[in-house]
Amino acid sequence: PTAATAADGTPAEPVDVPPTELELGCEAMREGIRHYRNAMNSQDELKKARTLFETAQKHFEAADREASARDDEAEAQEIKGYIEDCQKYLYDCLKLEKV
Repeated sequence: PTAATAADGTPAEPVDVPPTELELGCEAMREGIRHYRNAMNSQDELKKARTLFETAQKHFEAADREASARDDEAEAQEIKGYIEDCQKYLYDCLKLEKV
């Protein structure tokens, strides 16, 4: 987001908003899925995917706490779905590592 103009009429600088925990979790999960798809022939890709899913899970759990603190039930339910999906991928990674 940017302000249209500063007080003196000159264009304002863009405001950098840090990503939310939910956004960070979604990004880590997307990257994890990308590595997971390449993991069928590579244990290194599988390890990268697992690490990214673990990172995503931590971000999703933090986002869930934030949503609960705001009493945002709709967002909390959405995040719980992401956590479940993430856990499924983690479980699959663990199974594939043992093979």
